[in-house]
Formats: sequence, C-alpha cells, structure tokens
Amino acid sequence: MAVVQIDNDQTLTNILFADMEGILETVAEEITNMVKDRVQEGVYSYPESPYYERLGERGGFLFSWKESLIEKVGNKLNTIISSNADRMYYNPLDEQRHHGNSVDDRRENLDAYIFEGTSYDFGGNAMIPRDYWSDIEAIVDNSIVVDRLFEREFQRRGINFMKIGLF
Repeated sequence: MAVVQIDNDQTLTNILFADMEGILETVAEEITNMVKDRVQEGVYSYPESPYYERLGERGGFLFSWKESLIEKVGNKLNTIISSNADRMYYNPLDEQRHHGNSVDDRRENLDAYIFEGTSYDFGGNAMIPRDYWSDIEAIVDNSIVVDRLFEREFQRRGINFMKIGLF
C-alpha cells in the first residue's frame, strides 16, 4: 500500500473523490448485475420462439443494460443505470426481425414493450407482460439494501461508514 502525504485540502479532496468514485463504480456495477439477473429471470425465462434467436449478451435486451461513466458535478458524483438502445442489434434487413422490422426500429421503447407485454405486433410469449423492473425498483427504493452495498465497499477500503438521517 502506497503512503500519500496529505499536505493540503486539494490533495485530501482528490484522494476522497478517487475512493468515492471506486465505491460508486462498484455499487453501480452490482445494481446493474441485479437488473441483468432480473431480466434473465423475468424476460428470458420464457420459451424461445423457433422464429427468433435471443441475442442476450450478444446484442440483445440483456446486453443493453449498463451504468454510465461516473460524472463529477461540483462535489457530487453521478452515474446512471439504464437500458441503452444503441447497444442492441438492429438490422432492417434481418429476417428474424431483431428489435424491429424492415421499417420500424423498436429498440428505443423495447423496455416498455417487454414490461407491458401488450404493445405492437409481437406474438406468442412476447405478448405476456414481463415485469423485470418492480423488484429492482423496490431494492433501490429500500435504502437499507443500497446502504449495505455502500457500507461494504467503504469497509473494503478501510473507511468507516455512517449514515446520518434526517430528523
């Protein structure tokens, strides 16, 4: 372990932000993996159509989920976990009609179509609502779970974690 001499506020701030960035990156990756697990269970668990090959991590809906690069805004760090439509495969000439058809690229709204299960002209199992999101939303809304993820990462770096609540 390298020893860094802290001789001014800026050095301390830089060290703290480096640790916080690593912590946020790890927690965001873990939450993204939770989302992918739910997509795997709640979306990909239905039988596959003989007319359509699921792409999964090779350009499918599962592959679209990722966290954004961490952004520093003032004294705050920010990342976003979302489905990025551009990561999904689409070719209007694809006969299997991955994520659209010859005239309609549906990647931008695919998350909603899957969640609702009633949109567009999808057939078979694609018409079944597949709620992959409510469990994730409950986990994120339950600050205890998220706090534990952060607390574990703080402890791995030898930093005491204290949550200060509002009165």
